[in-house]
Amino acid sequence: MSRLLVCSPLRLEARAVRRGIGADGDVRQTGYGPRKSAAEAAKLRSGPFEMLAIAGTGGGLSADLSPGDLVVGTQVSGTGAVISCPSAPLLAGELRRAGLRAEAGQIVTVSQLVHGAERERLARTGALLADMESAALLAAADGRPAIVVRAVSDTPQRPLLGSFQQAFYGGQSPWQYEALFVARAKSVVKAQGVALSRELAELV
Repeated sequence: MSRLLVCSPLRLEARAVRRGIGADGDVRQTGYGPRKSAAEAAKLRSGPFEMLAIAGTGGGLSADLSPGDLVVGTQVSGTGAVISCPSAPLLAGELRRAGLRAEAGQIVTVSQLVHGAERERLARTGALLADMESAALLAAADGRPAIVVRAVSDTPQRPLLGSFQQAFYGGQSPWQYEALFVARAKSVVKAQGVALSRELAELV
């Protein structure tokens, strides 16, 4: 197994990330939702990887976000303890320098898709994005460097409603979405190596 393991819950996400990173890491499709994520994390925890990345999509909670923006998790909360990812600001900065729209901030893992009042409540906690897997998957890191990068699929102003085409980036087709995700995956892997290398160097 490569020193970098990338967990992507959905098939489309995993396929796009795999195309984006090539031989620079191993990509595992881990399944949708917290239950499958927890089961996969338990299997992966003893693996020989050195760094863990979680990449996929999530629901934007902030009005400042747009579909296609990237959120790099500084903290990931769920049903258990809050997990901190110290390299998140470094990675977000590298992604912005690569020309992508990226923000570092809190990600919250939920048990089901959120909308309406629940989405507003989560936004008031300061979280930027909600997903259904990251908190559980981070358990696989077991003390190793880890990062969460999620592309915003929808926002309060542009909710995930209507057709599949409308759900991804305001009307672009799923194939256009995948191409965009591939480009982002390439930049994430390149920038992540820089960010984690800096973080590790500071610890030596």
